[in-house]
Amino acid sequence: MTDVAALVAALGGMAQKQQLVARGATDRDLTNAVKCGAALRARNGWYSTLADTSAAFRAVRVGGRLTGMSALVELGAWAYGNFPLHVSVPRNAARQRSPWSRRIASTRLSRQGVVLHWDDDDVVSRGTPTSVAVEDALLQAIIDEPLEVVVAALDWAFKSNTIDRIDFEQLMLRVPAWAR
Repeated sequence: MTDVAALVAALGGMAQKQQLVARGATDRDLTNAVKCGAALRARNGWYSTLADTSAAFRAVRVGGRLTGMSALVELGAWAYGNFPLHVSVPRNAARQRSPWSRRIASTRLSRQGVVLHWDDDDVVSRGTPTSVAVEDALLQAIIDEPLEVVVAALDWAFKSNTIDRIDFEQLMLRVPAWAR
C-alpha cells in the first residue's frame, strides 16, 4: 500500500492523479487516502494535503492556480487588507468550480470572491501546480491593484531576493502601456 499523503506532500502538497499513479499509487490507495482524511480531493484528478481553506487549494478547486496578490500573499508578500482570490486559468479552461465545493459548477465566481484571469500558454507553462511564476503574479498585481499595493509587493520582491534588477526591468517591459 502506497502512502499517498507522503507522495502528495513530496510533490508540494498538490498532485494530479497521473503523477501519483506514476509513483506507484493505485485507485484503491487514492480512495483510501481520501476516506481516511490523509489527502483531500480538490477536484477530479487532483489530490492535496493542503488545508481546504487555503488559497492554493481553493484556486486548484476552481480549476486554475493562484495569481496576482493571491499568489504573492501566499509566498509571504507584504499586503494590507483582504484581496479576492485571483485565479489563473488557461485560455481554453472549462468546468470551473466553486472554491468551496468541487461538486458545484460555478458560473458566477465573482460573487464568491474569485477573479479569473485567462492566461496564455507561456504563463500556464511556468510556476508550480498551485501558483503561477512570481514574475507573472507581480505583473498581474501591477495590472489589477492600486499603486500602494503594487509598491509594497515590489518592495517585498526586492527585499526577499525574489527578483533582482534585471527581472524587474524584464517585468516592466511586459506591463501594458496603459498600466505604466
